[in-house]
Amino acid sequence: MAVVLYCMPLKDLNEEWEEALLARLPWEEQKRINALENKDKKVESLYAWSLLAHLLFCEFGMAVMPRVARSDMGKPFLPEFVTTHISLSH
Repeated sequence: MAVVLYCMPLKDLNEEWEEALLARLPWEEQKRINALENKDKKVESLYAWSLLAHLLFCEFGMAVMPRVARSDMGKPFLPEFVTTHISLSH
């Protein structure tokens, strides 16, 4: 199994960019990110999820991010793509 690592530098987001990135994510993740009180954690999480959305578009042509579920331990996964493993680190 090949492992591919994607990363991106963090920078301050203005409100317009933040809203544009949030709009690309599933509703459940938008709610979870918006509920974060720590601004740095919010930006880090938003970048991690946005990078995943970008990866899914570039590698698989997915214009809309598929449904994301969470394991009992809280780890996100894509239930429609059980052989695709994701790990978000921020």
